[in-house]
Amino acid sequence: MTSNLNVFDFYEHEDRSLEYVLENILSDQSIDGSDNEFQHLQREYNSILLNGCDCISSKFGCLECHGRNYKWFAETGELVLDTDNSVDLIYECSSSCKCEPSKCTNRLVQKGPRAKLKIVHSNLFKSKGLFSSDHIPKGGFICEYAGEIISRKEAHNRLKKYEQNLDNYILFMTERIKEGHDKSSTTTIIDPTKRGNIGRYLNHSCNPNCEPYSQNET
Repeated sequence: MTSNLNVFDFYEHEDRSLEYVLENILSDQSIDGSDNEFQHLQREYNSILLNGCDCISSKFGCLECHGRNYKWFAETGELVLDTDNSVDLIYECSSSCKCEPSKCTNRLVQKGPRAKLKIVHSNLFKSKGLFSSDHIPKGGFICEYAGEIISRKEAHNRLKKYEQNLDNYILFMTERIKEGHDKSSTTTIIDPTKRGNIGRYLNHSCNPNCEPYSQNET
């Protein structure tokens, strides 16, 4: 889905051969007519959702419409994920909503990554890693994992190349959607290897201190 939101992201890559992108972008992979999934991704990416909320009177109204995804953490003065009420797929308000952006408590990811993140070479992982000079509270947002949105066919082709260099940034993110009594799932594949944001430096770990969530704007 295309987005017309302003993302405040002032980070950049040390490696100038990498393209820094603020949010997920559709891959410019060539179309030979055989990759039906990529053609579907194109249609989805170029579509616009128009089911924004009508909340205009209460700052809590948006939370009632989209679920209580976030709560206020007074100690650090920020919105954090409400892990007791969060769902697999988080919907944030957008420009399609009638609520006032400056007062809405359902806008977090779209504002960009948290401040004071830094890219440091990690001796533990033998590669660059993402660190914070400040304490991050439980549920605190770090950054989006942004890169190219690709199809499964393209992902498998790229993985063959990346495995030769023992290098892989591709993320398969499955979103489980429930509408009434119906349940469905969709998988988004993100590759920030050549085009991505600061999230590409988040490393895998057997003892992780953060976890990914899926988020969309209405």
